Order: sequence, then C-alpha cells, then structure tokens
Amino acid sequence: MVAAGKNVITSGDLNDFEFSDSLASLTQGGTLTNLWSKAPAGLAYSYKFNGHLQTLDHILVSSGLTSRVTDMRYVHFDNDYYERATPDGTGISDHDPPLATIQLNGGVNGDVTGSVPATLSLSLSGTVNLGAFQPGVGKDYDGTTTASVTSTAETADLSVIDASSTSTGKLVNGTRALASPLQLNAGGPFAPLHTDGTPLLLKHYGDVVSNDATSIAVRQHIDANEGLRTGTYGKTLTFSLSTTQP
Repeated sequence: MVAAGKNVITSGDLNDFEFSDSLASLTQGGTLTNLWSKAPAGLAYSYKFNGHLQTLDHILVSSGLTSRVTDMRYVHFDNDYYERATPDGTGISDHDPPLATIQLNGGVNGDVTGSVPATLSLSLSGTVNLGAFQPGVGKDYDGTTTASVTSTAETADLSVIDASSTSTGKLVNGTRALASPLQLNAGGPFAPLHTDGTPLLLKHYGDVVSNDATSIAVRQHIDANEGLRTGTYGKTLTFSLSTTQP
C-alpha cells in the first residue's frame, strides 16, 4: 500500500523493542516511521517487567502522515500505579496504549493573489457656467463642477493650472481680461488661480480612493465700476492628479 502511495498506520502490541531487528525491517528505507521517538522524553514506555520500564507497543506511519503528527504520547494508566486488588473480578491491563494525534485536513497551502495596477484617474462632470455678468453691479459669480477621482497611490494631489500665456489666471474676452483672477476651491477656502502659471493645489488625498466625487467650486468677482465687453469671457483650465508616493 505504501508503494502505491497510500497512507498507512500500523499500531498495537507488537511485542518487540523499538530497536529490534523486526521493527527495523519495517522502518528500513523510510517505508514507515516509528512514532516512539516523538513521545515526551522519559515517558516513552508501555510495559513494566520486573521493575524495568520497556516499550512493546508502537505506532508506525507512512511518510505521508509523518508531517501531520501533532502529538504522540503513551497513556500511563497501568504501569504508573501499583497493582490493585480485584475482588470485583475486573483486574487491570499490563500495557499502556500509545496515542497519536494526526491532522488529516489542511495539509497543503495554496496561495491566492490579486494585483492592482498603478492608477491615477481624473474626470470632470462638464463645463462651468458662471451665468451672465451684469455691468455696473459688484458681485461674485459662482459655478461648480464635480471631479471623479481614483488613485491607488498612498497620497495624491488634485491641482489646477492656467497654461495660457494671455492674462494668466484671468478670464478673457478677446484681448480684454477681467481684473480679478478666477478663484477655486475643493472643500477648503477659495484661492485665486496663480498668475505665474504654477499649479494651484485644490485637494490633498492622504489615502487611496476610488470614484471619489469631489465638488469643485469656481468664483469670479467683478467690481461695480469694472468695464465689461460684450461677448463671452472664458479660459481653458487644466486639472491634474499627481503623486510622489506610488
């Protein structure tokens, strides 16, 4: 059976010592392993003869079970006690049985893995319309857009920049520009677009996020005495999601 790859357990009163030739023939070449050596030191005995402790009872297992043995011991309920009188006729046994605990389930570990590609994803819900500017009226004009953010990095920064070299940071209508820079925020206080072409930080992400909907508010201030030209004021802004800790 061992040659066929089967697990084998041989156990009982084999009436021979652990070092005997007969047991050696069973363990030769690793065919079977005698679990006697796995019993706690000094407690590996199963029989007492003329006051001498001996081992005549054994458990042998094939190699497929050796690594699954979690405990081996002899249960000493005979040889550690004086022989009792038996007026009731029950008497006592003269052998202590070997007891092995073998884990039959589990056995082989199997890894399960899944990988996440480096991802920085940013999209906007649409154009921000600030409405109609009213000449002669001092007012703040507000609009919003929503940024959908996905980042697998430990940290990420959402920023905006006006890459235009014409009246950088300000809305323009042809050759005319509004006096005040455009202001933006993403949950914090409004801040003006940088007029030197450097990025304005809108929001810092301190952890990974998936499909985070971040509202971006846009504000344009116009003074009451500011001259306005007929037409549409506008600018194309560039929003970016970046990280230094992928």
